[in-house]
Order: sequence, then structure tokens, then C-alpha cells
Amino acid sequence: MKYVLIINPKSGQKNHKLILKELRKHFLGKDLVIKVTTKQGDAITYAKKAKADVVIAAGGDGTVNEVINGLMQKSINSRPRLGIIPAGTSNMVARSLSIPKNLAKAVEIISNNRRKDLDIGKVNKRFFAIGCGVGLDAEMYKNVEPKIKKIFGEVAYPLSFIKTVFNYKPHRLKIRINHESHYGYYVLICNITKFHKLFDMIPKSRNDDGYFDVIIIKKKEIGDLFRCMFGVATKQMHKFKDLVHVRAKKIKVSSSEKVIAHADAEIIGKTPVSVKMYERALEVIC
Repeated sequence: MKYVLIINPKSGQKNHKLILKELRKHFLGKDLVIKVTTKQGDAITYAKKAKADVVIAAGGDGTVNEVINGLMQKSINSRPRLGIIPAGTSNMVARSLSIPKNLAKAVEIISNNRRKDLDIGKVNKRFFAIGCGVGLDAEMYKNVEPKIKKIFGEVAYPLSFIKTVFNYKPHRLKIRINHESHYGYYVLICNITKFHKLFDMIPKSRNDDGYFDVIIIKKKEIGDLFRCMFGVATKQMHKFKDLVHVRAKKIKVSSSEKVIAHADAEIIGKTPVSVKMYERALEVIC
């Protein structure tokens, strides 16, 4: 079994030297190649070029996303499995797959090699595992301050949201799904909706069923936004007439004015965007 470890030393608050020490100890005598990123895009390149059975992403969701983008450029017949060491500020992919932040346990999971298939989405030219969004949440991710993120971790995201929501000027979006047009001001396209056993945003949604869960908020006022978000958080979406939930494999989002978009919290450009599902495209060890 051949392994390639791609580690982001700047991700999160974990000491990357401890991660390397633990992996070398656990994989002693095995074929392990270590690649350390120094700049954005390195993990994509390393994953794309990896000649291995398993590519391990050690970092946060940004590192995992880059590794996925590299792996998805390989032929499905030669595509390595993905292992994850959660070592970032945000570890939503790992959390959704029940991969613990405990280093020794995460390494043990990779060694056990239990696998599952994971759906992967693509928005324009960027692949994603968690989801993509157009509008407010993309603006929130753009406004996250690196220093705050480094010091306070995931708390940086709600802080950025509060800052963003009162300054953001929403624009009307046209969302084309299943040969029908929907209109709204906020759209979230989810592949993964369960991030903790206590927080399952869309019950019965799965990350290997070949469908996105698309959430559209039809009104732009802040009060309506918070009301709809409460409906999503409490699993009461069906009670809100100004909130649409649709399952789809392909989505197109356009607008008369350019609106920012993201994939797995990485800014990927502005509207128009096209989103496509790749069903069970990647094997993940979890």
C-alpha cells in the first residue's frame, strides 16, 4: 500500500511536526511520501501527481478541498482513496464522516482502511465536498479575517456573518433546477448536511445519494433571512412558504448583477455558475 501525505503547516493550531511524527511512527516500514504545502494550490498539484493508493490530507477544509480538486482530475480508475487528518480551523468534512480530531485515532482510521463512497460536486471549474453558495455566505467567507480565524478558530465565521449580514446588499438570483426557474436572494447548494450527531440540517439527506439539497430563500430582508435560517436549524423548512428546498443533480444560478460564489468556503468567482453532481466519485477512508 502506497501513501502520500499532503500537509498544510499553516492550517489551524496543531503542530504539524507532531502530525508528521505520529504518522511516521504509525506507518513505519510502509511506503509513505510526505509533501508539505507552501502556498495556495500546492495541495491540488501534489494530489494530481500522486502515485499512491491513499492520499492523506492533513489540514482543514481548505486543504481537503484542494486535495479533492487534485484527485478529481485523475481518471476514476486510477484515483487514490482520500484519508483525512483534521488539523485545521474548520474540519466540517471530517466531522461529517465522524473522523475525530484526536491525532492518534484519526491515523488509526486511515490504517484500518474502511471505505465509503462520497458524492462530489463541481461549480464551474471547482470541485467541492460540502457545498457551494451564491451571495451572503460567500461574502461572509470572503470577509473572514485571517488573524481572527487563527486566534479564535471557527468562532471567526459567525463573527464574520454578523459583520456581513448588516452590510450586504442582496441581488435577485435566478436558479434553474429540473427545467424550472426559481427566484430568490440567497441560495445554498449542499452535498453534506450533517456535521454533528446533534446537527443534521436536512434529515434523511445523504452524501452518497447522487443529489444536492438546494435551499433558496426568496426574500431579502434581514428579518426574513434569520427566520428562514431558524427554520433550517430546527428542521421546519416545510412550514416556510418563502423558503424552497429542492433536490437536484444540476443547477444553474444567474443574476443581472454579478454575485459572489464559493465552493467549500473558497471563493470561486461570480455568477453565472453551473453546478453538477458526480455521484460516488471518491472513496474516503472513515
